[in-house]
Amino acid sequence: MRTSCVLAMMVIASISITDFARAATIVNGSMDHTGGTNYLYFNGYIAPGWTQDDSHTNTSIYTTSPDIFDPVMTAFSMAWDPSPNAGMFAHMTAWEDDEIQEGIYQTITGLTIGAVYEIIFWQSITDTNFTPSGILGQFQVEFGAATQYSATMAAPAAGTPYGWDLQALSFTATATSQDLAFFAKSYDESEPVYVGLDGVMIRSLPEPSTGLLLGTGLIGLCRRRPDRS
Repeated sequence: MRTSCVLAMMVIASISITDFARAATIVNGSMDHTGGTNYLYFNGYIAPGWTQDDSHTNTSIYTTSPDIFDPVMTAFSMAWDPSPNAGMFAHMTAWEDDEIQEGIYQTITGLTIGAVYEIIFWQSITDTNFTPSGILGQFQVEFGAATQYSATMAAPAAGTPYGWDLQALSFTATATSQDLAFFAKSYDESEPVYVGLDGVMIRSLPEPSTGLLLGTGLIGLCRRRPDRS
C-alpha cells in the first residue's frame, strides 16, 4: 500500500507544478521607472512593461500622456501619500466628457480560457489648486473584451492626500492572451481628474479540476486502507 500512497503524492505534485506553470503574471506592476529626469512634474513617462493606450482619447484634438510620479510630487498643490506598494506610481488624467482618457496596457499571456482571474491594484486620486474638490474619478479596467470599473473616489481639497484604496476585479478569460488596460475616468464633463495606479497584480481563482479531485481521492484511499505489509 505504500506504493499507492507514493503514487498519489506524485500525481498531486505534478498537478501543482502544472498549475503553477500556467499562472499569468504582470510585468512591472509596481510601475518602477529609471533614467527619468523629473518625477515631480508631468513627464510623459511610461513604466517599462506597459504601453500608452490612446484608444479612449480623441487624438485629433488632444495630445496627452500618462506619467510616472514620485509620491512627494506637489506641483499645482497635488498631494500623494506613498502607496502600500511603495516607490513610484503611474498617474493618469481624464476630462472633457471622456474625450481624454489617458491609459496604459500590457498583454497578459498564459491564461486559461474559462478561468476566472482577479485583477488587484491600488488606486488614489488628488486635486489641484485650479480644480474644485469633490470631483469623482475612478479607473476603467479592460481585460480582453470585458470592461469593469473600480470604486469611485472623491478628490480631497488641494494639498490634502487621499490615501490609497485596494481594488479587486474578477474577469473570465476568453483567450490565452489578452490585453489588460487601465484608463482614468472622470464624472465631470468640464473638470479633469488626476488618479494614481500602483501595485497591479493578477491571480487565478480556479475551480477544483478533475485531476485535483483524483488526487484528493487517492489521499483518501491512503488514509482509509491501513498498511498491512
